[in-house]
Amino acid sequence: MKRRQFLVQTGLTLGSVAACGGRQTNQVSQGRALMVAAAASLQDALGEVALLEQPGDRPPLRYTFGGSGTLQRQIEQGAPVDLFLAAAPFPLDALERQGLLWAGSRRNLLGNSLVLIVPQNSPELTGFQDLGRDRPPSLALGNPATVPAGYYGEAVLRYFGFYDRLQPHLIWAQDVRQVLAYVATGNVEGGLVYGTDAQVNGAVRRVAVAPPESHAPIVYPGAVLQASGQRQQALAFLDFLGQPPAQSVFRRYGFGIVPGV
Repeated sequence: MKRRQFLVQTGLTLGSVAACGGRQTNQVSQGRALMVAAAASLQDALGEVALLEQPGDRPPLRYTFGGSGTLQRQIEQGAPVDLFLAAAPFPLDALERQGLLWAGSRRNLLGNSLVLIVPQNSPELTGFQDLGRDRPPSLALGNPATVPAGYYGEAVLRYFGFYDRLQPHLIWAQDVRQVLAYVATGNVEGGLVYGTDAQVNGAVRRVAVAPPESHAPIVYPGAVLQASGQRQQALAFLDFLGQPPAQSVFRRYGFGIVPGV
């Protein structure tokens, strides 16, 4: 089968899409690009997955990346999204309670780890134990209200008993890629990001992996939106993400593969 070319646009803000798309009750027009809203930590892997050949007809892909909670709220406000891929279950739980997900389309796709990173040449932090030193370090963390990595990160800091004393020194970020940027540029002494993010930036170094018992399991679910005008095409792409060609890409970027239901 001949390889097809796909439109992949990153950096589009859902706010601008919502502004021209009306309320969530307005369906995404049939035949338009497949609108995929995805957690920021999926950006590199999904860019490569978009180039894979998928059986059947698939519309061009149009990606939007951001904090999962932020994307959830924009979908609630009417952003015309076909498929939502989050970095935690709770954004999809909220949409499901409101009847905004297409029944039966939800899938669990991927797993991840949470890691402590530092600037590549920094000797300041060598592990989680250093967060408890006499002089608290500056630490970047996603906003727990909108960024699942921040939610998991807060749980890890509480597990070690450091959260209260570190709170005045926390630098809040809008997504994990912003945390990564803060650390890479040396604006903070450390940060908590997913393991997959740590390996895509050579300016940072991973010094510790959070123990599994320190936070809830990190699971990436996906679902088709009820208001999508391309539900079958969106579901086909979601199912394709669970197939070996796409899974191979995700594994290469450091993601774990979890059962699809």
